[in-house]
Amino acid sequence: MYKSSPNSAKGGVGFSELLTVSASAGSTASSGIDAAVRKRFASTTHPRKWLRINEAGKLDYITADKHSLVDTLGIPYRDLRTLDPMVPMPYPSAIFIRDKALVVNVESMRLIICQDEVLVLSVPDAEHPSQPAFPTPDGAFIKDLVQRVSEQKLSFASDHNLHVDTSLPYELRALEAVLARGVKLLEVECADLEHKAHPALDKLTVRVSRKALYVVKDCKTMLNRLTTRVAKLKQVLEDILNDDQEMEDMYLGRRAGGLPAVAPFFHPAQVSNAIASCTVKPHNMFSIMVG
Repeated sequence: MYKSSPNSAKGGVGFSELLTVSASAGSTASSGIDAAVRKRFASTTHPRKWLRINEAGKLDYITADKHSLVDTLGIPYRDLRTLDPMVPMPYPSAIFIRDKALVVNVESMRLIICQDEVLVLSVPDAEHPSQPAFPTPDGAFIKDLVQRVSEQKLSFASDHNLHVDTSLPYELRALEAVLARGVKLLEVECADLEHKAHPALDKLTVRVSRKALYVVKDCKTMLNRLTTRVAKLKQVLEDILNDDQEMEDMYLGRRAGGLPAVAPFFHPAQVSNAIASCTVKPHNMFSIMVG
């Protein structure tokens, strides 16, 4: 079994209490991946530190090696390999549905979602979202994840595209948070690329220069890479949505409790529209409907 970090209180600590613990240990989310975090991520044989979030929204750090995770959760070793933030070539987006857990690797977010808790290994870095960073309670993704999984009636007036359906099981609310953040990161990256590409193309209409051609070439390379990432995430979601058994297996609590199968959580029209809009277009480079 994995065990709580010595810095953590028994049975988990509250959100505000953990902020104090994190501050004394030194926060890394806002300053990027420093040498200490890289050393922790690079360890493959020693236990790693995970941020655990229970169904009440309380957080604590635990220490667990890959062997204890495999024994406790019954997930294959190869799944943990896809979560390793320090591999030379990061694995593409993937969602593995196992008997006791969902193994999720979306962009720079690597985590294991269980029936009543989430184990977070890495989150998007504050300054470079495409790079993984060690999770801290004051990070934007962790705050959003805590809000979604805690059973409270929440509203997001600032962004009408984000909402929390508290009728969904814990594990699906956690997965919703990951997908929402992943889509948001891709949207921001697309907007930045569009902002960079349009001026370069406008300059070429006036005067062809070596500098402008290089900028356009860089934009094309970035667009190709972004298109590949979007296509991979889209394919992962399509594969799950097209398999009724996998859709049912995502409800981990149903399998653990021996409950009967339930109706799909999404309306077919919603699924079709969401997948169709998950594409890169010239003027609206990335858009997706959440919920």
